[in-house]
Amino acid sequence: MQVFICYNHESDQAFVEELSKSLNEIAVTPQITNLKLKYGEQLNKNADDALRNCDQVIIVLSKGFTQSKWHQRELFAFLMKEETDESKIIIPILREDCEFNPLLEDRICDFRNKTFKQGFKLLAKRISLSRQVFISMKFGDETLDSAFEGVIKPVIEEFNYTAMRIDKIQDSGKITDQMLKEIARSEIVLVDLTGGRPNCYYEAGYAQALEKKIIYTIKKGENPHFNLYGYRCIEWATEQDLRIELRKRFQSLYRTPKSG
Repeated sequence: MQVFICYNHESDQAFVEELSKSLNEIAVTPQITNLKLKYGEQLNKNADDALRNCDQVIIVLSKGFTQSKWHQRELFAFLMKEETDESKIIIPILREDCEFNPLLEDRICDFRNKTFKQGFKLLAKRISLSRQVFISMKFGDETLDSAFEGVIKPVIEEFNYTAMRIDKIQDSGKITDQMLKEIARSEIVLVDLTGGRPNCYYEAGYAQALEKKIIYTIKKGENPHFNLYGYRCIEWATEQDLRIELRKRFQSLYRTPKSG
């Protein structure tokens, strides 16, 4: 997982260096770019490029940040991207008493009157909620539903991710739109090919197009369709088989954050 850190380079540099070190320790890769130097007046048009491969934006709120007209432009660009994508990506850290945009108030991660360690613990918890794994599989199958509840979901949570299965959410929106949106905001996509469901192959193809990390699983005795031959796939006969192999795969992913 990668996060972009937006901050005042003059007043908050030491804080961000400590923050970056701590993020790396929980397998989150910080991205730091001086957007004023890189994009200047074209920032609003280049917000997508600025955040390429980043899952979240950490805004370090300080007097230096909130009193800077440029940093307010950065914040506005990121808020506009949230509105366009219909997905909240900003995690604001309140480092000291200062005035800030009221749109951020309900999601502030307050570091004031705390040690850095205490504040970072709150931030790490907030980040873990955004570390999502989208699950694509056949629904309503007793064996697969048991594997999801007994193995897949618990293993995902062991590694500080949340499991998203589209049939588990309550929303009146169009199911296909919801599914595409959740795949796009997920760091990892797990596709179980058991039963050869067309929707699973469709979702796998969409995840590949977005260059997501994908984990394929399938019940032993079945074969994936020809277009997925050659891809590494976890074959499982029992839930214990699946648990062991899934843990191995997550250990590999978890220990190797995306490169910048």
